Amino acid sequence: MHLQRIRESVTLYFSRVQPGDATLLGAPLFPARVLNDFWSDRCRDLSRAVDRLCLVGRRHALILLRASFSLSVQYRKIAQSA
Repeated sequence: MHLQRIRESVTLYFSRVQPGDATLLGAPLFPARVLNDFWSDRCRDLSRAVDRLCLVGRRHALILLRASFSLSVQYRKIAQSA
């Protein structure tokens, strides 16, 4: 009886989904409709980024480029030290 109440209270935090619609931390788990939706969303995001990138001035673009390279170096250093 007590165990049943615990199970019921724990399952309140979960929702049932079809396996094809399952995601973990926003990433699809299985190749299905949700995967197509995920890639469509990412393509839309990239398209929007390309459109906005045209609005960035040369100087700011160079700063962004330099920052992106330094981040990869920092990530590499962290990975090597771990």
